[in-house]
Amino acid sequence: MIAIENKLHVLEDILTKKGSPVLEQLNPGLTIEFVENIFNGLNIHDEIKALYKWRGGTKNLYGIQDSILEILPFGKFFNTTDLFRMYNINIDYEVFENPSEFLPIFGSGESEMYLIKTDGSSTIYYVSPGANIYCEPFFESLCSMIDCIIECYEKEVFKIDSVKGLSVDFKEYYLVLEKYK
Repeated sequence: MIAIENKLHVLEDILTKKGSPVLEQLNPGLTIEFVENIFNGLNIHDEIKALYKWRGGTKNLYGIQDSILEILPFGKFFNTTDLFRMYNINIDYEVFENPSEFLPIFGSGESEMYLIKTDGSSTIYYVSPGANIYCEPFFESLCSMIDCIIECYEKEVFKIDSVKGLSVDFKEYYLVLEKYK
């Protein structure tokens, strides 16, 4: 778990140095007791618990320009309320198979989502119905997802504008992404 905690601190340092407005929009980290309680009964990987201990997700998914809230493309960090709201929507609409087995961690606030399985694994899955992607493995783990995000910021594949937020060179992003799948 120390590895993920270190990576999250590196990510925060990068976001701070680049003047990312997303940091102002993230809740403070949650206590481990709160995290354990909120995910009670679900087999959640320790990396996800560390993520919510680092920061408690976006304060509000809506009402602010998407690119201000995104850490990665279509990737707003869901607070626990939005996580379970999106989880319940997935179950109600069954956009992909076995939705009750997946928790959305990052997403657009609409249909694009990065999810983890509730089986204790750390694989990150991606759903984008508009692109006909239905719960495909996308990152080997949350650690590899954070590594990819860090690399994209360091190589300026992801650029930050303090007013406009995140902009992405998608051609370069797909090249970097291949290393982390």
